[in-house]
Amino acid sequence: MPGLAIGLILFFLLTLISCGSRQDQQKVQNQVAAIKTQAASVIESLPTLPSIRKKVHQVTTMSDPFQQPRKLFSKNGNQADRSVKKQPLEAYTLNSLKMVGTIKKNGQYWALILAPDGNIYAITIGQYIGQQSGQVTAISIDKIKIDEKFVTKSERKRREIQLLLRQS
Repeated sequence: MPGLAIGLILFFLLTLISCGSRQDQQKVQNQVAAIKTQAASVIESLPTLPSIRKKVHQVTTMSDPFQQPRKLFSKNGNQADRSVKKQPLEAYTLNSLKMVGTIKKNGQYWALILAPDGNIYAITIGQYIGQQSGQVTAISIDKIKIDEKFVTKSERKRREIQLLLRQS
């Protein structure tokens, strides 16, 4: 058994010694020297990023984007309360609205929604969005959950829709 162990050790030593020949080392040194003599390549400048259009909130001419949610449905919860004026985002289909960001104020998330009119609106849980009286039920950093109530020919239905953060 000791002879076998010594034989294996000698075999591995000879294998390691044969791997490091001077010719291989010389080849590597020649390649490094050739690379060092090459002219440095020009690094391209970074592309310019498109500018982001700012929307300044004019307190005197616009409503507060952090206003409390309003009640849209009547007490029985089946029909929209027509005495309440609809908000701008209720004029659009959910497919035409895009979530472009979030704001966190006092521990509460507000979603930033880009409407087809080019304006960005801030909405929070409980507010209504879309033409089917969808109510925002949850907001996270990358999505909004919306509960829509609608009536088919034979029954009342509900569905949950997610509006995902738009990746630029």
